[in-house]
Amino acid sequence: MEDEIRFDDFLINEEGVFYLDQRGEREEIIPVCSPLTATATTRNTDGNDWGKLFSLIDPAGDEKQYHMRNATLAASQSAVISDLVDKGLIVSGHPKARGLLIRYLGSIRSQRSLLSSAKPGWVNDSYVLPDGYFGSQEIIYSGGYRDHGFGVSGDWKNNVGKFCSGNTRLLFAASTAFAAPLLSVVEMEGGGFHFRGKSSVGKSTALEVAASVYGSAGKYLVNWDTTKNALEEVSEAHNDGLMVIDELGLVDGRIVGPTLYMIANGHGKSRMQQKKRRWRVMFLTSGEVSLAEHMAEAGKETKNGQEVRLLDIAADAGAGMGLFENLHSFGGPAEFANYLKAATRNHYGTPLRKFLPILTASQASVEAECRSQIEAFTKRLLPANTTGEVPRALRRFGIVAAAGEIATANKLTGWKVGEAITAAEHCFKAWMEYRRTFDPTAKAVDRVRTFIVEQEGRFELIGGEAVNGKVGYKKKSAYLILPDVFRDEVCAGTKPEEVAEHLERAGFLNTSGTNRLKKQERIGGALAYVYSVSDRILEAA
Repeated sequence: MEDEIRFDDFLINEEGVFYLDQRGEREEIIPVCSPLTATATTRNTDGNDWGKLFSLIDPAGDEKQYHMRNATLAASQSAVISDLVDKGLIVSGHPKARGLLIRYLGSIRSQRSLLSSAKPGWVNDSYVLPDGYFGSQEIIYSGGYRDHGFGVSGDWKNNVGKFCSGNTRLLFAASTAFAAPLLSVVEMEGGGFHFRGKSSVGKSTALEVAASVYGSAGKYLVNWDTTKNALEEVSEAHNDGLMVIDELGLVDGRIVGPTLYMIANGHGKSRMQQKKRRWRVMFLTSGEVSLAEHMAEAGKETKNGQEVRLLDIAADAGAGMGLFENLHSFGGPAEFANYLKAATRNHYGTPLRKFLPILTASQASVEAECRSQIEAFTKRLLPANTTGEVPRALRRFGIVAAAGEIATANKLTGWKVGEAITAAEHCFKAWMEYRRTFDPTAKAVDRVRTFIVEQEGRFELIGGEAVNGKVGYKKKSAYLILPDVFRDEVCAGTKPEEVAEHLERAGFLNTSGTNRLKKQERIGGALAYVYSVSDRILEAA
């Protein structure tokens, strides 16, 4: 710092901050605190959230930065002083020192101006974390959330990363962490993946590996055991990044659907005198059952769009070793899992800190490569005449594959080229298998498709010969199923309205308009209401 700075009645030098009281006959020099200088004035991109950046020297002689929001000083002066003391500032014992320190903090100015952000993630072309920024423009983190878990330690690539190789679930989980900052770059919505399996299958290991890309697995994981309002704050604190949430079974099945919908949609509720929180996150969860099963246990059904926001993947990779397929010379799955559990608490954070400089320095080329790989991935794996949600889900698998390959190409992972793509493909196929087994929309499509295939001969061509035991009519590009047949034969044992709604959701039911599941068709000169099913259903995935 300069030898001496004068500001109003304050004197700042290498000894500290002093107040020059000139009200009496003799000037009194009152010690306020140890050295503390304002190095910048800050505001956010909206021109709000004004604050100041300070530099101080702690008792060990280390220089530290402290960002103060002006609103915080106005609301809680004691909290600001407490934060500064925690950083290492020494406040004088003079009875006027605390009051003078507040006065100094409120009045001191700096000609230097910087942008701030109350949440991590992208600000213009820079990416900010709670303890720093990446990119050409310096950004100051002004958020108040402290339990974020970001950190750096050890050598992740050689102690965690390389052991993911040959294990599709571990590769996919770690790739998801790299994918999160790319969501905004390629303008993709947030969403998540759910590793489902028995308690002994090792699904928590996948979450710990993913978390270790950002910070210590023991600190970075988020607990479901909190309020929905608190989850809004947590989600914002993981903006443009990965959010890893523990056991899904801990959250009430009655509210889990709307909660996940909120996280994926990227905004909370509007509240009086509080700006709506917004974020964009990629998130991972785990549990013994799927989202649909967990909600069903609480008497709830998944609504349109909820399950596609949390894509279910069987944690068991099918190699007879639970989550794992390659034990890397460890004696068994338990030994391997224990090793990874310890490693993710000692080696973490370096992949993100090396990935972000690459991303911010070459954003245009990374974006182009990411989009190209997503396009190639989806084009190769998208089934013909698939249902509406599959392309959307496949793109999320695609960005995970692309992110893992980009990280690998930049020598951050210890994986072979192509492994991230293979892992994403395996996990996508696991999700597709889940849909055929559990997803109510996929089950409804399969039910109707099977009926049409097995009863093809009972559909009468409009204008053609009569058919015994007629179940409906066949016209160009559609099967017209009679309402009583749809109720008694197609939907035997279930609710026909629900089956029809799922067909409409999947894009295979032709209707007469909103809330009208039946369609009016002219048959033999008369109008009749039928269930009009597109013949594309025969080739649906």
